[in-house]
This record gives sequence, C-alpha cells and structure tokens, in this order.
Amino acid sequence: MNMSTLANAKGFAASLLLLAAVLCSSVASAQRVLTTPDFSAFSERRGTGQPAFYGTTPTPDGGLLVTGRFEVWYEGQAYRDILLLRPDGLPDTTFRPQLGYVDPWVGGSLAVLLATPHGVFIGGGGQAGPAYGAFMCSASLTSVNGAATSGAFYIRWGQGGTADVLIPPQWSRVMAYEAATDMVYTFDHSTCTGSAGSNYARYGRFAARTLVRDGSWSANIYEPGGPDNVVTMLADSSNRLWLSGPGVQRCDVGTTGLGSCTPLNVSSANLEQPLLFAREGGYVYVWNRRYRVQDGAEDATWRPAFIPSGLDSGYVYGLAYISVRGPFGVRRSSTASLGEADPTWGFDYQSSTAASVAGSIWTQFTPLPTTSGERDVAALLFARQGSADPIVRQLALVVPGSAAVPSPALEVVEYYAPALKRYFITGRAGEQTALDGLPQSFQRTGMKFTAKSSKYRDIAEQPVCRMYASPEKGMSNSHFYGIGSDCATLNKLSGLKYEGYDFSILKPTAEQACPAEASKPVTRLFNNKVASNESNHRYVVSAATKAKMLSQGWVDEGVVFCASAVTDAGS
Repeated sequence: MNMSTLANAKGFAASLLLLAAVLCSSVASAQRVLTTPDFSAFSERRGTGQPAFYGTTPTPDGGLLVTGRFEVWYEGQAYRDILLLRPDGLPDTTFRPQLGYVDPWVGGSLAVLLATPHGVFIGGGGQAGPAYGAFMCSASLTSVNGAATSGAFYIRWGQGGTADVLIPPQWSRVMAYEAATDMVYTFDHSTCTGSAGSNYARYGRFAARTLVRDGSWSANIYEPGGPDNVVTMLADSSNRLWLSGPGVQRCDVGTTGLGSCTPLNVSSANLEQPLLFAREGGYVYVWNRRYRVQDGAEDATWRPAFIPSGLDSGYVYGLAYISVRGPFGVRRSSTASLGEADPTWGFDYQSSTAASVAGSIWTQFTPLPTTSGERDVAALLFARQGSADPIVRQLALVVPGSAAVPSPALEVVEYYAPALKRYFITGRAGEQTALDGLPQSFQRTGMKFTAKSSKYRDIAEQPVCRMYASPEKGMSNSHFYGIGSDCATLNKLSGLKYEGYDFSILKPTAEQACPAEASKPVTRLFNNKVASNESNHRYVVSAATKAKMLSQGWVDEGVVFCASAVTDAGS
C-alpha cells in the first residue's frame, strides 16, 4: 500500500467517512470526558447517524460486553451490534458472532439479557432498554453464525464469538441468576400467545452450567397489565426473587415454584421509569428506596435527592432530577451515607438544541475498563419526548471522579532503530522508559515536542491514533499517526493494526498555519520506499532537519501537528 498517497492531506481528508462519535462533544467544557474505548467511530449500521446502546455487562475477567444497534470498525473488521472489550479496554478480535435479522437495517437490535460466571445470554428484539432487557414477543433476530434462532442465544466465556447454544423459544427472555444454586430464571416465551392466561406470565428455571431445565419448577405471576409486564427480576443470596413491574414484590423461592410474596412500599406511579435492581452492601435499591436483602426491611433513612441508576465501588449513581425540560444532573452518593450527594462529583447536562427533553429519561451506569487501569463510570443517557415516541437523544459519557483534573503536557519523543532504519515517535511515558532500556535497538534522536494526553476529549487538542503497518500482514514494519476523524478511516484498513491513541495535539489550518498558542509546526516526511516495502514516516520540527532529509530523497507531506514547544534532533 502506498502510505504516502494514503497520508496525503487533501486526498486523505476527502476519503474520510465521518462517523458519529460515541462520546458526546456537547458536554460543558469544564467536564472531562474520557476516551474509553480508545476510538470514537461508533455509528448506526449504515455508517452514519446515532448508535443505540441497549446493554453493557461486565465480564468475569474485568472486560465489558456492549450490545445494541451500532457499527464500529477495528483493524479492518466491522463489529455490528455486539462488541467485547478486553480488560485493557480494546476490542477482543476473536469475538465476532455473525447475526441475521428480518430487516438488518431497521428491525434488529441486541440486548444483554443475563451474564453468569459460565457465559452470557443475549437476545434481539423490537423493544429493548438498559433496564428492561429485551422483550422477546417481537424478536427480529433470525440467526447466529448461520444457525436459526427465535430471538436469543448463549455464548460461553472463552469460546470467542461462537454461539455455543441457541436458546429454545420458551427460554428466550432470561431474567435472573442465583449464584448459590447456580440457577437461571426465565420468562416463558409461550406466554406471549396468552396460553398462560390473559393476565399471567409463566416463569421457569434451568441450571446455568448445563442449561438443563428444572422441569419441577414453574411460577405463574399475576400481572395486571398482561404478560411480559415484569420489568426486572433479581435473585438474592437468601434464595428469594425480587420482582418489579406494576408493583414491587419480594418472593420466597420453593423447590417447585414461588412461595409467599411481600409487596414493597413503592408507588406504582413511580414505576413509569425503569428500576435499578442491584445488590451492594446487603441492600437492594428500588427507585429512591433501598431494602435489606436479609429480611426485606426498608431503610427509612435512605432518601437520595436523585433516582439511583447504577452502583459501583461503594457509590450509587443516578439522575439528580427528571424535568420536562432540561437540564438534568448526574450525581452520586456513598452507599454508607443517608443518600446525600457527593459534593466533589457530578455534572449537569443541558441540551444543545432548542427541543425539550420531556417524558421518559433513564440512565444506565457501569464501570468501564481503561488502558490506564482507572475505574471510571460510563453513563448511557436516553430521552424520549413522550412515552410512546422513539428515543430522540442518546449520550455515552465516561465521567471521572473529578471535573477539575488538569490536562498535563507530555513529551512526544523520537527514536531511531538502526537495524530497521526506521524512525518512530511515542508520547507514552512507559514506552519511552522501555525503549530507553534498549539503547542498541532504539536510540533517541533528540527531537521531541510537547502535546497533551489523549485521555480527555474536552480540550482543543485532537487525539492522535497510532497504526502499525505490521510485517505479519506484508507491510513495512512502521507506524502511521492519524489525528481526529482520520482514525475512523485508518481503522477500516485491514493492513494496519490499531494501537490506540498516543497523544493529543492541535492541527494546522488548511493553509498549513499554526495558532499562536501552539506556533511550532511539526512536519511529516515520507521516505518514498514503497517499492521495497520499507516505507517510513519521520516527523521533524526544524527547517534544517527538513532540508537534510529532503536532500536524502524524503518527500515533504506538510505540517500535520502544531506544538507549543519543540526540540530539534541532534542527528
């Protein structure tokens, strides 16, 4: 591949497909928004428009499974509707189940139904949401890896993207996992036909490890709104099921079905919003109340000033208020407190459009892995104009513990590999330390320039992604750096291996001029050795070094970065 032609500024810019970013750029400038995952190229399946995220589920190894209605490219491969992130935050390239839909562009979407220590249940349907799971009565998923399915499938951990078991129709909506007995509770799909009675829904259970159904256990739950009306089910450590729907109940579990059920003191009027059912510190959190798992007693002292929507590491997260016209705030409270908002954390969101955000708004929070090992919280925010209208606004944010974290400058350092005759730059401190420990293989040239961390997206500097032209793929054993929206297109080239964002820096204008605050131009040169597969780029910061390289046959590709400070190479 002719890297010089690819990297030509005008030709390259003209070829870019501008994909919708997952991380919203309209957040107030004071709010830090992290780049997690390390690329922002998610779009709707046609390659444009807003993606939809219906489920995020942590995996046993510390990764994250993301499902919904989206498309993203990584190392030349498309990932549609399902993406498994490794603990380091990068996609697992072995996890690529192939999905079929009645209408792949309009009707299909995925939601994580349930994760167990053995594997994950995933469903596709016409209706889905972060708290509701997926309503399988109108499933549009038709096949997984070529095998027919009625709407749900199961993938064992460690099996890549291979669907180990396609779930029978009556199991297509799994609801809860109980660890002590290793049982999964499921909604009976046949209830959709009304065979269990017009206002009853049938539930069953099966062994999570073997997927063998417990034929002696079943439960018919009365639902005033009709079958499929239980929103969430939670199995606790005391062998009880917590059910939400038109009301909230805590039910004993017997060997053949449900025992006695106790209604909880939560107004059904409040249940227009999806509920959070989660356990932390021995409590189940329901709306703005919490109950002890041990005996079901309400903690009357817990009254947060927001609606809890997620738990992580001793904190409850949620919306500070839900108004018919924005803004709304996102807050957190320690589970050890009485519900007071943490004064050091939080942010408000105000729509950048004149349209009101009315009706139903809900959130889903989950911890996301990052390449730096931090534990940050991702908030998927959804809004509807009215209860019957489609989703009109979605955001995906990753919010650190403080909105006032500075963006320290870093140094991008140049190295030369004599044996390979390649130049290489990196802004990663750990990588610089490692290379400095190999002086025979990698030598500093003395050239360096200042940049900022690629970790944040609320700064003027744009993130620079690093791509590796791997010799394993017949390429030149060199690196290429794209900035901003270049990264989405580079990720679609199968010969390049994505290595994450390296640093952030300002771009020059179309006239190759740099702004006053970053007046030092960084020019990219190309050695023009495509024929021998020895292509390499070098980034220079002085006219003298540039002239020297041009005299050796290198090609000037123009100013690509603007730095506030530079140091010229000594050689």
